[in-house]
Amino acid sequence: MRYRFLAFLLFVALPCLAHYPMSETDLVNGDHVVVWLSPEQTEEVGRTRILTLDKNQVDVMRKLVPSFPDRIKVITPSYHDCKCGMYVYGIWTRRELVALPYPDFDFPGADLRMLPPPRLDEPPLDKGSRILFDIDGAMYFAGEPISEEEILHGLDVIGQGDENGKVLWLNLPPRSSEEVDEAIQGIVERLKEEGAKRGVDVEITG
Repeated sequence: MRYRFLAFLLFVALPCLAHYPMSETDLVNGDHVVVWLSPEQTEEVGRTRILTLDKNQVDVMRKLVPSFPDRIKVITPSYHDCKCGMYVYGIWTRRELVALPYPDFDFPGADLRMLPPPRLDEPPLDKGSRILFDIDGAMYFAGEPISEEEILHGLDVIGQGDENGKVLWLNLPPRSSEEVDEAIQGIVERLKEEGAKRGVDVEITG
């Protein structure tokens, strides 16, 4: 049976890196399943980096991983940290595509449905907070839209706090159009410059 929303792509590529499962071309290394996102799922991932799978998608995934949960954390090609504690995750590679590297989810005897659900940051904007960019360059904090001006105010607050952990994270989306990519890069550069004036590290993640 062919599923429009779910396709298997088996890549023979470089070995999967322990800390970063992407190649330089944003293709996922190793065996994985590609989920085709609905417009509602694309918006959810852009706003929250959480993906709620529909019943058909869950049913297909549970043929591979019997205890696969229906809500998962999503990272992007800008993620360069370790996967420690990330038992189940998706990789947002294109506007309507999330890759699921299912061999990474093999934990014999574990019921992955019992894992704590992924969650959003909580207001107010503070050190360690994440600003999420969606695929069109709009910015979100705690699932709600946020403007560049509001982020600058947040940098003021973080800069006036204690000296430890003065970091604001910018969670970038996958590559989009050249126009959107350039607009995001401009925002990143401005926020890094303004953060430096306030003694706040503005760092990139995914």
